[in-house]
Amino acid sequence: MTRLFHMHAFLKDFFQENNCAIKKDTGNSLNVQLTKAMDKAILNRPFYWHYTELMKQEGTPKEITLQTTYTKEKKLDWITVASPTFDRIISFLKEKNRYIHLYESIETSEKTLMQPWLLVNFSLLYEGIQKREEIISIGLNLMNGAYQRNMMETLEHLEFTHVISSYCYTTSPLIRIQSGYKRIEKLLDDHVAAQQHDWAIEAYEEMIAQKEMVHYFYENNENNEAKVKALDEITQLFQPTITYDVINGGMIYLQTSYMEQKEKPLQ
Repeated sequence: MTRLFHMHAFLKDFFQENNCAIKKDTGNSLNVQLTKAMDKAILNRPFYWHYTELMKQEGTPKEITLQTTYTKEKKLDWITVASPTFDRIISFLKEKNRYIHLYESIETSEKTLMQPWLLVNFSLLYEGIQKREEIISIGLNLMNGAYQRNMMETLEHLEFTHVISSYCYTTSPLIRIQSGYKRIEKLLDDHVAAQQHDWAIEAYEEMIAQKEMVHYFYENNENNEAKVKALDEITQLFQPTITYDVINGGMIYLQTSYMEQKEKPLQ
């Protein structure tokens, strides 16, 4: 079963990976000193940076505090998947870290096979009366077809490098990347199909009810254009949809001793 997205851990990792100092971590909030690049990317201060650069000044990146769980404290910025700041973080990740190519870093004096995995991190957006986002990470072994959900959590304690370690070697994938990606999409389809979709039924029934009201309101009205527009707006507002969006991904190579534990696909 796919675990829920953990906002606090995600943000902490994100800022640390991008050289932003975590000045205080309460477990429910993060106080972060941004770099100039990160300030530009996520705080939406284009006029400030344009002015400072025009005046040939260095500029001062902001220090921010983000509340990662709900609180009645009004002074802090409570960040959710629907927040503009979070949207800008995701956009930054898509632009700067769309694709990776990494090797597990190991120390060995023997020849060690590194097997290729296709890693893809997805955002699933469920839209009806309300919106809900789910983050899913899936890895697919391109040699034997084994797959691992929660792949990022599985890799959390491993170290990686851009250069293959000494005495290690790779082999050509038996499964092409395109075919592997289609298998991963099928896993997403199965994941969605296995869920309860009461939210979609509720949204669809609300859409039908709203459209019936529009038909009744315009029953003796000759303004057909306004009626069509109203019906289209209701469809856009309530039509239940599920969309997949790739956040990032890439190729990673893992040693066979680790791979042998993952030989069978997880259910």
